[in-house]
Amino acid sequence: MTGEFNYDEVLSLNKIRHSTIAPLYCHSINFILNITLKDMMVKDIQLHFRIGYNRVANTLEQIKRNNQPIK
Repeated sequence: MTGEFNYDEVLSLNKIRHSTIAPLYCHSINFILNITLKDMMVKDIQLHFRIGYNRVANTLEQIKRNNQPIK
C-alpha cells in the first residue's frame, strides 16, 4: 500500500466485498474515520508536518467539507 487508504483494495484483500458483512465493514470504517477526524488536533498536525496553524485549520475544514460517507 502507498500510505493512502483505499476502501476497494481493503475490501478485495479481505474478500468481503460480496458478503453480508461488507455494509457493516464499510460503515464501521466510516465511523472510525469520522471520529478520528473530529478528534484531530491542529497542534498535532502542525508538529507532524511542520506547517502553520492557518494552513492546518483550512486543510481540516476542507477535509471535513469533502468527506463523503462510504457507500
